[in-house]
Amino acid sequence: MSQRASFQTHWMWSIAVLLLVASACERRITVYVDEAAPNGAAGRSGGAGVNGSAGAGGAGAEAGAGGASGAGGAASGAAGAASPDGGGTADASLACAVDTDCPPPDSTCALSRCAAGRCTQVDAPSGAKVPDVPADCHASTCDGHGHAMSSVVDVTNVPLSNDPCAVTGCTAFGDTVPKPVAAGTACHVGARKGSCDGAGACVECNRTADCPPGLFCDAHHFCGSAPCTDVDCGGACGPCGLAKRCLADSDCQSFACDAATTTCIQNQCLDHRQDGNETDADCGGGTCQGCGYGQACLLDDDCKYQACDTLTLRCVSNQCADHRVDGNETDIDCGGISCGPCLPGQRCGSNFDCQSGHICNGSKVCQ
Repeated sequence: MSQRASFQTHWMWSIAVLLLVASACERRITVYVDEAAPNGAAGRSGGAGVNGSAGAGGAGAEAGAGGASGAGGAASGAAGAASPDGGGTADASLACAVDTDCPPPDSTCALSRCAAGRCTQVDAPSGAKVPDVPADCHASTCDGHGHAMSSVVDVTNVPLSNDPCAVTGCTAFGDTVPKPVAAGTACHVGARKGSCDGAGACVECNRTADCPPGLFCDAHHFCGSAPCTDVDCGGACGPCGLAKRCLADSDCQSFACDAATTTCIQNQCLDHRQDGNETDADCGGGTCQGCGYGQACLLDDDCKYQACDTLTLRCVSNQCADHRVDGNETDIDCGGISCGPCLPGQRCGSNFDCQSGHICNGSKVCQ
């Protein structure tokens, strides 16, 4: 073989070797760029830079070694997915900074949490309340393992009302009760605008000012030509006697207009509305009978069971749960012969007022 032919053969083998090396390097770089670390964990290091450019970053990896004059590969993003420019890109649907950035949980007894920049779900703690859907004055409790257990009363899980003149409330027993909204609240009578009468009905008018000029609001809550609520009395006329038609207490000589029958009656404590000194409709205020459970009050005397909760200003059934010192208690809801024993630091009258193992000292304080 001639020297020239030997040189050509050597040169061709050298080119082939270089192409194989380049191909292998290219495949290695491609594998490193495209490989995403599982579950957001750290991936491999970036490959070497080509022609002095920055090496590509691995998924969640430390920087790769740079090329001849280029910088090393950039660190990947938090989600562990690599990108061609050397930086990882977090999954926007899972990335978070605080709990409220995360989507609602897919289970009633689960909570959305943001941990290490990623959204996750955890089981709600045992005993946590989950409002029933639709709202029905009850809630379920969670068992701490992601499951709902028995249903309990939840007076905050109030059903919505479709009645513009009444809202729905919850009793302490989990029953729903309608509660009329204030008189004058806007509503509709057919296609015409009206107002609520304060007793749960939507009427054309509650007073003459609700009617067009020249018309008057009559005893049936319709706009008519008569300025009085009954014959020659009420409204713009003088006050009416008993059993006459009325719209307001001022229409009656007794100053008691029954909201249910729209007639004048003798006693404000029976007129189905809160008036006079009453703290709720027909009860409380020192004049009418004591209010029942859940009705509004200011003092114990306003309540049937002599227990007005000082926090909610609602009547409760037990003085030992009304957040005030009353009855024969020595301190708030403890001591005496009716309530449980007091804690150390609370006032007492004798050792019997204090928890077992504690005494009532000379300053009348349990220790």
